[in-house]
Amino acid sequence: MLLLVITWFMLAGMVVWLGCKVVEEKFGNTARIITLVIVATVVGQAIYGPFDIINFRQFESKDLLIAEREGAVNCMITFKLKEDKTFRERSVCFGVTKKEGQYSIHNDTIVFSNIESSRDKDFYKFAVIKPSDSLSVGDIGDLVLYRNLQDSTPYRLWITKNELILK
Repeated sequence: MLLLVITWFMLAGMVVWLGCKVVEEKFGNTARIITLVIVATVVGQAIYGPFDIINFRQFESKDLLIAEREGAVNCMITFKLKEDKTFRERSVCFGVTKKEGQYSIHNDTIVFSNIESSRDKDFYKFAVIKPSDSLSVGDIGDLVLYRNLQDSTPYRLWITKNELILK
């Protein structure tokens, strides 16, 4: 980290030095101007980088349902059903695990298929939307995930957005 900070300060110093040289030469040296633009772009990207120049989420399908749950030690699971019949689950807990796949809706049941995972292959087979058991204000309901038909301990996520139309 220290090496990266030192490198950034060296590049920022180089931008200042090149800028002074370009002004001193009255913008006559094209090669130096191009070098200044390139180095300034690299330094600017290092500053702006964490905020993303390209927001890749704008190319994704619209979120129809978002459910999440915060567990112990601030572990967070976010589950999204997309308009294009795909789902994404992102779990952040001592690392990031992503699971993606497709879903279909049968009556009041959401069935998952074609599951791809960044770590483990085990995933829920289906889910049901139920009214919330909590007394929190603004609760929309719970997304209850089941591993199989005999699952007696389903996993509940709190729904924060629901534009999904169940038949």
